[in-house]
Amino acid sequence: MALEPVALEPIALEPTAHQPVVHPPGFFGRHGATLACGIAALLLVGIIGGFGAWLIIDRFNRSVELGARTEVSAIGTAVAGALAHQFERAGDYGIPLDKLGGVSEYLTQTARDVRGVARIVLRLSNGQEIRPANDEDGNGDPTRETVFAPIFAGGGNLGQIEVLTDAAELITPLARMRALAALMVGGLALIAALAAATLVGRRLDQRRIEFLAHLDRNAGGNFIRGAVPRVGGHDDVAHAYQALRTGEERMVESRAAVDAYAEELLGVDFDGVLRDRIERTVRELG
Repeated sequence: MALEPVALEPIALEPTAHQPVVHPPGFFGRHGATLACGIAALLLVGIIGGFGAWLIIDRFNRSVELGARTEVSAIGTAVAGALAHQFERAGDYGIPLDKLGGVSEYLTQTARDVRGVARIVLRLSNGQEIRPANDEDGNGDPTRETVFAPIFAGGGNLGQIEVLTDAAELITPLARMRALAALMVGGLALIAALAAATLVGRRLDQRRIEFLAHLDRNAGGNFIRGAVPRVGGHDDVAHAYQALRTGEERMVESRAAVDAYAEELLGVDFDGVLRDRIERTVRELG
């Protein structure tokens, strides 16, 4: 009586002591690359963009300050000359300048109406000062520039006009520019962080989770040809996928060879003496 070869049933293998069990990754294991890429992009764009914006604004600020100083100097010279001419006309008519009414209020209003002019003082030849109302400090501010215009009338020097200029009044919008630049750099840094986290970090996390899933499947003894996808590139992730794919294909081929050889042995085991030993050997090799 001829005996037909008996096909060996696939044996489900359980992890043994030498087979590592891959546990599901935690939060940082699932989103670590996303967080790392986002934070790296945020810091990189923030630092480089902030430094670049600071350089640009600093150069622009220096240029504006230089132009503002030149402009307020011209404004102060023009105001001082115009006021000196007015007081010279009063001197030509023989009117003492210290007897003129409303001079203090007039100087205060003029300084208030002209941008870049902080204070105007009429200093007479006898040393007397006619200052703006509520001004007790005179023109002794070392951080500002003072422009002088002499007053000549009747063949003599009646005094001088002192115009204190303030370039800061012309460059106050620069503070808003710095705030706007900071907002723009911060916004660009956030956009770059979101883009890096979404386009790069999330993809790396997905590949890592998929890779661990394949490892977990292999650790359970389940090898499937072609289950590991081909990943292009020359980075470490592509090399890891290629190694896993190659190793799984070799395991499938080895398992197929072992199963084929076992079937051949069972085909000649007419009395069934070797069946238990063959199945145990196949299970151990698996």
